[in-house]
Amino acid sequence: MLTICLVVSRVIYLRESLQGLSHCLEDKRVNVLIIENGLNPNIEKVLKEWVDISHSRVSRITFQQNEILPRRLWLELAERDLRWVA
Repeated sequence: MLTICLVVSRVIYLRESLQGLSHCLEDKRVNVLIIENGLNPNIEKVLKEWVDISHSRVSRITFQQNEILPRRLWLELAERDLRWVA
């Protein structure tokens, strides 16, 4: 099983990224983990709508404040049973 981890920072790339992820999710062995790291409301709304209507194999981690250090992200990833992360 492959888990794709999407870290989003700019809305300009979001729609293209989500289209690509939709194609990846056609393979039942793929899951998507979206890390929201202090997102602006526009990105958060688009992501929530996409997750709610699109895929049951998508999960989200939401941090209200942006954290530039990777430690918090790695701690979240370590808590999950992930074998392959891209």
